[in-house]
Amino acid sequence: MKAFVDASPKEACVVFENSPCEWVYLLGDNTNNEAEYKAVVHALVKAKELGIELNEILSDSQLVVRQLNGEYKVREKRLECFVEAIWDSIGAKYQRVGRFLRLMQHGSVKFTWIPREENKAGGTLD
Repeated sequence: MKAFVDASPKEACVVFENSPCEWVYLLGDNTNNEAEYKAVVHALVKAKELGIELNEILSDSQLVVRQLNGEYKVREKRLECFVEAIWDSIGAKYQRVGRFLRLMQHGSVKFTWIPREENKAGGTLD
């Protein structure tokens, strides 16, 4: 199943494909990138709680998607902990090369960038 995620600095939203429900999480103060990563984490946790076999997460955050797909390096230490936790939770294989993480093998969930207007989770947030 697919999950759509979106975030603003203070909240995150998760919408599962073909579901009438959406889950909004209050985050407190975050950067946009931290909030986008937290939205991905919330999607993984909620899918597990609901017994949903998640195989794709769609986001309009190009940075987050490309970092999770191993296309961009994670240069900010505070974001690296999100990447490691997400990769660990989906069974991705990675290694540290110098000060950066390198994705060696994708895990069970695919990360896909979509335009903002196609993001089903985007309409809820300010």
